[in-house]
Amino acid sequence: MEYQSASSITYIQKEMEFKLFDTGTSCYVLEPTFEGGYVYKIPFSDWKHKRLFKYVISCLQKLSFYESLHNLFPETAIVYGVIKGFKYKGYVIRQRKVDTFFNNKTPLDSFNWDELVDIEYRLWSYGFGLNVSAETYGPKNWGSVDGKVRLVDTSGITTDINKIKHILNTESFINKRVKQFRLHNKTPQLVDRYIEYIKGKINSKHLDRFWKINI
Repeated sequence: MEYQSASSITYIQKEMEFKLFDTGTSCYVLEPTFEGGYVYKIPFSDWKHKRLFKYVISCLQKLSFYESLHNLFPETAIVYGVIKGFKYKGYVIRQRKVDTFFNNKTPLDSFNWDELVDIEYRLWSYGFGLNVSAETYGPKNWGSVDGKVRLVDTSGITTDINKIKHILNTESFINKRVKQFRLHNKTPQLVDRYIEYIKGKINSKHLDRFWKINI
């Protein structure tokens, strides 16, 4: 697909048409009718979600100064355009479809735990993190592309370390994830190993250690 670029802004071609692919927690996920392999994310129409989406766009733009977004997310770019069928004009998150999208039912032994942790550490090292427990502890809303783990959902990204610590220091958040793990994974020993691993890696001690060390 071809794009028009000016002043470092990439524009969606006017003739592009979209259909609804999925509905996220804060945005619509759209699929172009003639471009395979990619989805486009736009916010819900209310002011609250538009404000959140604007903040996420700002975070992604700032993050891209430190590292390619492709190393953290599926191939991701910020574009601009008019989505006629959804009455939207503004910034759009264009993202490559993952080969496998992770949810609560994803087997815990089906992905590389180290890759998930490494991405969170790299986010922390640039002054970013996640304020949603599902993404923080994984694997929900993550996925795999070409055999590599990537963070798919961008809506939980934040620069507020207090929000990140709130997730890490509130026992009810990890307990909720543990319940989901036990509900959908039939091997208790695997669940126990994952919980021990993730709590040992994703915690306030390591957050303080890695926070902004690369800027």
